[in-house]
Amino acid sequence: MKRKHRAIMLVELLLGILIAAGVVMMLGLIMSRLFAVNLQAKEHQQFLSNLGRLSQQFRRDVHAAAGARVANEPEDQARQSAEKLSLTVGPKTVIYSIAARGVERAVSEGGGAVARDLFALPGFKPLSLELDEHRREVELTIGRLAHPAGSAAELSGSFSILAVLRNQSGTAEEQP
Repeated sequence: MKRKHRAIMLVELLLGILIAAGVVMMLGLIMSRLFAVNLQAKEHQQFLSNLGRLSQQFRRDVHAAAGARVANEPEDQARQSAEKLSLTVGPKTVIYSIAARGVERAVSEGGGAVARDLFALPGFKPLSLELDEHRREVELTIGRLAHPAGSAAELSGSFSILAVLRNQSGTAEEQP
């Protein structure tokens, strides 16, 4: 009687190794993509947190302010736009300015700095701070960059944070 050998041929072994390597490569690509998506999600969450904090603080400061002025006040325009906005909040002065990385907020009292914040907005560009004295509105306009690594001149859209200065009696005016 002839005895059957139950050995693996070299071709079968190489085919098994090739299939295993393909599976490992696919898992590596999937893990790489998952890490990239996770990083994007964290960056987006950080942006939303910064934008929420900026929006709340900006509105709170404007509502509490007795007066506002922009850095380059033209005499003949009712609506003024600038890169710097100064708010008088009691004895403090709050200055919002447009910076390269986002919006800066500086608080000073009696000539000395009390606090300084930078609201970083990656992928976005603060465009303007506007003051409408007739309606007593202050508006911060922010644009979304068309390509995060591209030119800052190419925008894919914009949005505004709008707040109303308090009136002379000390309360914020209602929107019509």
